[in-house]
Amino acid sequence: MESMITQFELPSWSELIILSSNIDDIIYKAQNQTAEMLESSPSDIPPPTAEETHEFWRMILSAWREGHGKNLIVTRGAMAVISFTSSVIFIWMILRSSDGLKTTQHRLLIGLCIADVIYSSTQILFGHSGPKELDYVAWNAHGNLNYCLVNGSLRQFGLFLGTWYNASLCLFYLAVVKYKKSDDFVTKKIEPYLHGVPFIIALGHVVLRLSTEGLNPSVGGSCSEFVYNPPHCFGAEDGYRLEGFFDTPCGRGRSSKRLNEAIYFIIVFSPAIIMIASLALIYKSVREQEKKIAQYGIGSLRFRSTVYLPLPDEVSHTKKSFLSSLIVRPFKKRNQEQTTKKKMQFKSRTIMNKAVAYSCSWLMTWIFWIFYLVHNLIRESSRIPLTILYLFCIFMPLQGVYNLAIYMHPRIISAKRSKREQLTWWQAFVKAFRSHDKRSRKRGAMPSSQRNTASAKGNKSSAGFYSFVEKSSTIKAKASLSRYHESPSENVRDVKKSLMDSLDEEEGEAPFLVPNVSSSPQSLSSLTSQHDSSIPDRDDDTLTKIRKGMINTIGKEHEGKKDQLFDDDNNAEERSITTPV
Repeated sequence: MESMITQFELPSWSELIILSSNIDDIIYKAQNQTAEMLESSPSDIPPPTAEETHEFWRMILSAWREGHGKNLIVTRGAMAVISFTSSVIFIWMILRSSDGLKTTQHRLLIGLCIADVIYSSTQILFGHSGPKELDYVAWNAHGNLNYCLVNGSLRQFGLFLGTWYNASLCLFYLAVVKYKKSDDFVTKKIEPYLHGVPFIIALGHVVLRLSTEGLNPSVGGSCSEFVYNPPHCFGAEDGYRLEGFFDTPCGRGRSSKRLNEAIYFIIVFSPAIIMIASLALIYKSVREQEKKIAQYGIGSLRFRSTVYLPLPDEVSHTKKSFLSSLIVRPFKKRNQEQTTKKKMQFKSRTIMNKAVAYSCSWLMTWIFWIFYLVHNLIRESSRIPLTILYLFCIFMPLQGVYNLAIYMHPRIISAKRSKREQLTWWQAFVKAFRSHDKRSRKRGAMPSSQRNTASAKGNKSSAGFYSFVEKSSTIKAKASLSRYHESPSENVRDVKKSLMDSLDEEEGEAPFLVPNVSSSPQSLSSLTSQHDSSIPDRDDDTLTKIRKGMINTIGKEHEGKKDQLFDDDNNAEERSITTPV
């Protein structure tokens, strides 16, 4: 008896090529023809066998399978390989940096990269995890339902873990910029939630999907969040399946569709709301800081302290410098406040730019998928334009590339702007890629944060004074300012007196300014160590000249004793310190 499948009129190859521009057109046309065939077929014609059904759909959808279907899967897999590699490189660069995992920002970025690695690893299989029963429409499908569910669970976990880590980054920047929270407060009070909430939400979403059959095989070669309704299920009741060919029941996950859709929309759009609100508050805070700085006016910039440390050949001008310091003394505190505010404003704007950049990274990842969700919600149809499908497969897996580009951008620009080397953009990229963060790696140097902490605790060690000398040793010094009073050189006494009188408690802003000292003279090494911290971005040669000038000025007649400490006349005593030599 002739099988019912032979009565079905297959579309011509030219028609299939035209219809292959959209998989939904092919499937809907086949669905209508199947319904007409079932209604018009005599009752004495037996239903098609499983083999005939499978071969029938393979013939119908072969143009799509070997055309756009294959291209989409390959494109998505290739982009996932690039993103996976970028995230691994990003993790490696963070771990090799001077800060490593010591900062909250780096730890959050590591979490973001791990999320992208998990998501990308599910896409680099090029559709291999799709059940073999869908190989008539899904290219390279060689798996089964369990294999697909594992792949889909990891995909959903990595996808939403990364989404909420983007929101955590914005909340971290908000705490730093607007609420001025310290590193210790953020680390102990806020950071556990910035890691825990994304993990709990992503894991909870996966558990909910698995428990409600909300993850099902799709024609894209992986398990997604849609109801299982492939072409061979058209016209069939929920639960229908053909043993040996179509083992997954048709309509799987339909009973929990509304619940899963509602939770899916909440999980997708909640981070977007958090990021937008955080960026708005950060921008408002930065603008307020800029307005406060603008209130100082341009006039305050003209009264900057110009008390330079005299070099040996400028000793005769010491008294002039002393008078100059008296003139500009009233403006130094105001200038220092403005300098501090300007630095805070620059730091806040830099942080704001980072927050905007990482938020745009998330937006570029999700923009076309969000367009599809909104389009599907408004049109109440699962049909999606082919152009959106390709853009989705290109941009969705590339968040690792976006994050690495954001991290590398300032380093590449810095290398490109170097005046000592005329580098091409590729050479600047290579240099930025190979370079380390050397700001706190200078031999014998101490990070600025540690110097500030040591200063606050009253630590008067001379770390950083002789940073250009490799070894350190313990020396003993017995010195008194009375030696300078007894010195036959009037110039030395004048230098000493003018220096001690003209130094202010506020640090100067201009280069080579004398650093702050207290009423009791500090050690020369402590003095120069503080002075180094007030000179931004000076090279080692310049700092060496500054130190030599300070030593020669104060101890002109004591060559060979440059590492002595100068104590007060009435409080001269032996003491032992450790000074880099």
